[in-house]
Amino acid sequence: RIWGLITGSAAFILLLTFLPYYISPKAPASEASFELVSYNLNTSNRRYRTVLQYLIDKDPDIVFLMEVDSKWVKKLATLNEKFPYRITHPREDNFGLLLMSKFHLSDGQIRDDVGSDVPSVSTSINIGEKSIFFLGAHPLPPYGRKGSIARNQQLSAFSSVITEMRSDYKILAGDLNTTPFSHHFKKLMKKASLRDSSLGHGFQPTWMRHAPWFAIPIDHILVSERLTVEERVIGDSMGSDHNPIFARISFSK
Repeated sequence: RIWGLITGSAAFILLLTFLPYYISPKAPASEASFELVSYNLNTSNRRYRTVLQYLIDKDPDIVFLMEVDSKWVKKLATLNEKFPYRITHPREDNFGLLLMSKFHLSDGQIRDDVGSDVPSVSTSINIGEKSIFFLGAHPLPPYGRKGSIARNQQLSAFSSVITEMRSDYKILAGDLNTTPFSHHFKKLMKKASLRDSSLGHGFQPTWMRHAPWFAIPIDHILVSERLTVEERVIGDSMGSDHNPIFARISFSK
């Protein structure tokens, strides 16, 4: 009987944990929409053509890529015409970034002042008469106590940056090196008033998907209240240890 109670309690907790991922919230009336891809390429990944074709086929409006080195920048240069607005910051140490957009970017910057010298990218993306504050990030992985502390400091800094921005439309995207079950992730969401784009779209691991028992969601697209996520799909890994996130997002009226 005791084991039955324990098992039942565990099942109930799991249900409460995962149910929100499968219940679609009532979507408010929306206006124009745009599409975003966020993807950690993995610096050592050399499947350039596969990734290039994925971006051509998906044809998103905004692309945020992580672990971008100089080789990746060169191989993706054929997309320059499709995405005329970009912020490029290649590095050879797994922390290079590339933001590409069909929409005009303003006040764009590579910043190393967000909790660490590991860079992040921030900009305003101007879509029609609306402006989105976008923060793209790839904090340090939580290897050991020192790494965990550094990652947590960055997450806290992200929430401060987003809170300070006066915009109705905000997005934080990237490989945040944390699951949505982390206390520090929940703290970030609450302080910055962001929502997890995966809610209502199923539980979607993005790292180690080739090993289902170990796969976890550590790549995220977080949105402010006046943005509605209409579609969220995980793509193939394409040679990386991460999977891309494709999201169609609309402006709520």
